[in-house]
Amino acid sequence: MARPSRVPIQSGQVSWDADVSDNFKALFDGPFPMFEDTEALDFTAIEARYPAADYDRCMYSQNVNDGAFVGYYVLWSDGVDWHTLAKHVADHADLTTSQGSPPATNGDLPSIPDPADTPADADTLRDDLVTNVLPAVRESVEELRDHVNGLLAKLRSAGVIGP
Repeated sequence: MARPSRVPIQSGQVSWDADVSDNFKALFDGPFPMFEDTEALDFTAIEARYPAADYDRCMYSQNVNDGAFVGYYVLWSDGVDWHTLAKHVADHADLTTSQGSPPATNGDLPSIPDPADTPADADTLRDDLVTNVLPAVRESVEELRDHVNGLLAKLRSAGVIGP
């Protein structure tokens, strides 16, 4: 059902026509609240419940919190299909640098310790690097990988990037 064009009502003819005219003005002369579905539906279920052909040039909003995607969709029907106009994805925490030593948790990148100031020889320096520095570097890279993968998963679930 396409949004009909407004047909003005002549006020002053009967007692209720001014109220009806004011309501039509509110609907057609500016923005008005959009239908919002709070039940989490996938696109197939949306099409089954609200066929795009029946809602030509209409909009639909849905809040979603299914674990993979948290936010909302705004969809628009062209009379054939529902199209995504907007999505809002929940925030993603920033990475921080921990002041302590590894292991890192909850998005904290571990501080990378400095090697010993005055190693006795090259073997001692290598042992210090292998024992203290490299594990922290590896953990930082893993933490960064997990963080980036979390961002990518949110972008995929929001349809911003492909699977």
